Amino acid sequence: SGGVRRRAPARSRRPRRAAEGLDLLNHVLEQQANTHGAEFVDTTSATAKHHLCAAEPWIEGLESTTGAAPLHPTAAGERAMADAVLAALGQR
Repeated sequence: SGGVRRRAPARSRRPRRAAEGLDLLNHVLEQQANTHGAEFVDTTSATAKHHLCAAEPWIEGLESTTGAAPLHPTAAGERAMADAVLAALGQR
């Protein structure tokens, strides 16, 4: 149609970039776990509904409001990830 495509503002791309970065990190961690005979537990699904932009996020934004490090899990996020690991170990 001859129109010029405009890129989305950088602000709207940030959550997608963060998710892509997390996917890459998890992929590398899983590869390393497999290489060294360890089991990798993907905790992404345990925290998916509480992403950075959710009404009740389990990850801090760039400025902490709970005392957790920026862009790191809150206490609720850590608990959810621990429960996922314990479930993988058959302890939950």
